[in-house]
Amino acid sequence: MSSSEDSIAVVCVDDNASLADLTATFLERHDETVTARAETDVEVVIERLESGDDRFGIPASSVSPESVESAESTENSARTGRPTIDCIVSDYDMPGTNGLEFLEAVRALDSDIPFILFTGKGSEEIASEAISAGVTDYLQKQTSPDQYLVLANRVRNAVESYRARRALERSELLFDAIFEDPTTFLGILDPDGTLTNVNRTALEFVGTTRTGLLGESFWELPWWNHSAELQAELREWIRRAADGEYVEYEASHYDPDGECVVIDGTIRPVVRGSEVVALIAEGRANDSEQRERIRL
Repeated sequence: MSSSEDSIAVVCVDDNASLADLTATFLERHDETVTARAETDVEVVIERLESGDDRFGIPASSVSPESVESAESTENSARTGRPTIDCIVSDYDMPGTNGLEFLEAVRALDSDIPFILFTGKGSEEIASEAISAGVTDYLQKQTSPDQYLVLANRVRNAVESYRARRALERSELLFDAIFEDPTTFLGILDPDGTLTNVNRTALEFVGTTRTGLLGESFWELPWWNHSAELQAELREWIRRAADGEYVEYEASHYDPDGECVVIDGTIRPVVRGSEVVALIAEGRANDSEQRERIRL
């Protein structure tokens, strides 16, 4: 039994109900993490993607205890916000439409969901058009049952790649939300004190941009260069942090108008194994009125 995190929900679209059912059955047989649904009407899929209700029922004639359990699991996933379609497998030649038109309609609603064209009407022209339209994969139907093993592997690869991209996007969004805090100065340094990144809050405070700052020694930059004594202290704080120490400090910074803000700051090491690979310099005004001024 696979965990809910590993499970893959697939909808198999073919105007021939028997072929749709066959594809769904073999996908589940070749990959125990797959829950597949057969659908003969592309409009049903489109409507449910449009409405956000992408749960697909099981025809009463094919209901088994196992499929009921699987369907309930899918409904529970929908209630908790987990997408219930991970991949669409579609035939090409269908009444009133074709797989490419279906793909274009899906892409208008979701540019990323894995879409595999599984067709008996294969040609280089169709394959080229499918790639241009944003198909995830293209597989021509064969007579051998082994084709379903190939299809199951293609589905898994497509879904794993999709999930990896989504996880990366989520991590980047979370990083940006933290890094671009409007009340916090944040900089990322190499262990020798070279600035590799800095947030907008810190840049806007001194009225500058990243151009000309990245790659320079942190203590030579506008937040610190008003005081040789402070620069020397910063170099010592960086040395201690590079040795693995969590450093706390207080420092005064001046904006272009000469307004002083007293900062409570830290420089903390980022450690991989036993090696310090980066430093994070963070500071916040220790006065609430000054924090509000920085935010605005």
